[in-house]
Amino acid sequence: MAKMESEVNEMSDLWRGVENRGIRKGRAEGLAEGRAEGLATGRAEGRAEEKLNAIKSLMKKLNFTMEQAMNALGVPESEQERYARLLNQ
Repeated sequence: MAKMESEVNEMSDLWRGVENRGIRKGRAEGLAEGRAEGLATGRAEGRAEEKLNAIKSLMKKLNFTMEQAMNALGVPESEQERYARLLNQ
């Protein structure tokens, strides 16, 4: 009976070890995924901010209208409304 208890305890310990490794691996994968997503979001926000600054610069220095500035920069029509809202804030 004691031997069986010992084997059960050993198997339980092994299972806990496997479970803990799985949890650590899952956390590491989640962190890596979160970092990658955060970097992508940060890059996109940075590009949008730079484009907004370029639009403002053309409007100020060359007296372009908002539409002229966006067209000169090649801002897709699908994004122009978004930048117009940002400029009017």
